Parts: sequence; structure tokens; C-alpha cells
Amino acid sequence: MFVANGVGGLLAGFLLGYLGVFVVLRRSVFVTATVSQAAGLGVALAFFLQIHAALPVPPVFGAIVVALGFTAVLALPLERLPMSRESLIGVPSPRKPPSSVTIFRCAV
Repeated sequence: MFVANGVGGLLAGFLLGYLGVFVVLRRSVFVTATVSQAAGLGVALAFFLQIHAALPVPPVFGAIVVALGFTAVLALPLERLPMSRESLIGVPSPRKPPSSVTIFRCAV
């Protein structure tokens, strides 16, 4: 009865373990956190636009647009900057959740 669940769990464990090692070796650990926080900011902006601008923006659309925007910025070649990619990703990371909370607060 639970064979499919067990096989799915084993497959996910092996696959995600491999991907986790790949992400750590590529030194791009903070990218996932940054993109997910950007998606939260996109949801907050969509609610803000629905309430204050009367625009019917679905929250999923806002999340996708802002997350893809942050991903596009992070994909730019950054070799000329005097800091590492991890530093650049980590700098705005603490600022995104408070901005989402501020936008949610303004929307209500």
C-alpha cells in the first residue's frame, strides 16, 4: 500500500542529496533563499496592487515575476566587482523579509 511512497521517498532522498552536494560545491547556497524571499516580496506587491491600485494581479504572478527578476540580476556576470557572489547575494537578503512585511502592513 505504501510502496509508491517509499520508492518516492528514496528517489527524492538520493536526488536531493546529490543536488545538495552540487549546490554546496558550486557555492550558491544563498541563491535559493534569496529567490524564495524575492517570491514572498512579489506576493506582497501583488496584494498591495490589488488593494491600493485596484489591479487584479494574482499573487502567484507577482511571485513569479519578482523571483525571475531577482534570478536575472543574479545571473549577470559579476566578475568585475570587488566582492564574491556570495557576498553580493547575502547583502540584500536580510532586507527582503522586512520589505515584504512593510508592504503587507501598508496593504491592510
